[in-house]
Amino acid sequence: MQTGINRRQIILIGLGVFLTILIVFGIYLYLVNRSESSEGKLENSKADLLGTWRVSPIEPLIQIRFVSDREAVLLEEFRETKLYIHEDGDGLQLRRRGEETPSGYFLFRELKTNTWQGLWGDDLVVLKRISSENR
Repeated sequence: MQTGINRRQIILIGLGVFLTILIVFGIYLYLVNRSESSEGKLENSKADLLGTWRVSPIEPLIQIRFVSDREAVLLEEFRETKLYIHEDGDGLQLRRRGEETPSGYFLFRELKTNTWQGLWGDDLVVLKRISSENR
């Protein structure tokens, strides 16, 4: 009669502990890589914004010049208006001073190299890059 743990049970317990550690480590690596890639995407998109963009198909011609990650200038036919940029987790809001409702809203997931779909007022628009500023 045997009263202890036999060799087969020790091997099975060791294998279970090893697999558990391997799975936990894999989940940890997945979460770390996921958070790093989303942070990098947001930083790259900010740098890509600098420059002048045309709001299409709005008439008369409207352009937006992103001068920093907090400010932009709305270029209309006969005037310029300062816009303030506010970021949330999903996109970018462009507001005029004193306005509660944003003039424009653009989702980060819609940002491409030279185009960016979003809303301007009640209209669905596309921002098209005219020039970029290297800073």
